[in-house]
Amino acid sequence: MTPTRAYGLLLLVTLMWAGNFPLGKLALLELGPLTLSAARAALAAPVLVLIARLAHGPFPAFTRRDHWTFVVISLTGLVGNTTVWYWGLRHTSPVNAGILGASAPVIVALAGAACWYYQGIRVVGAGRAAVFMNLIPFIVIGLSWLILGEPIRWYHFVGATVAIGGVALATAR
Repeated sequence: MTPTRAYGLLLLVTLMWAGNFPLGKLALLELGPLTLSAARAALAAPVLVLIARLAHGPFPAFTRRDHWTFVVISLTGLVGNTTVWYWGLRHTSPVNAGILGASAPVIVALAGAACWYYQGIRVVGAGRAAVFMNLIPFIVIGLSWLILGEPIRWYHFVGATVAIGGVALATAR
């Protein structure tokens, strides 16, 4: 993978992640948090299975116990997490949620090498790839204005800048 492609994939992933905030808020106008979370999982699962099979070949044989482990992990990790996230989004703006989300130093390696973000890190390095994570609050601000017509306030930019400044201070040598 070339650095140009890695940067392109990093930007695409960042846009997708940032788009979750205003699009999630829009979807919550019609669906409840649990329904939206279940629909998201039901739509994403076949796509992720296909990507995993294409990237890594057939799955190994699973035991009955493995299936229950996957059910528990799915309910607590994916459905539980997104349900709580959508419930929180119901009570705040996408801009606030995006800034709060970017303020939390959370890294979850769901797809490992198959995940575009981690492929980008491997090619361009974690420091350069982190710049794309720091763009999320600003992209959320723009997408929320564009998609939802949400007003943009000066303190949204201050909050996004403070979050990025905190990351810069925490990662400075």
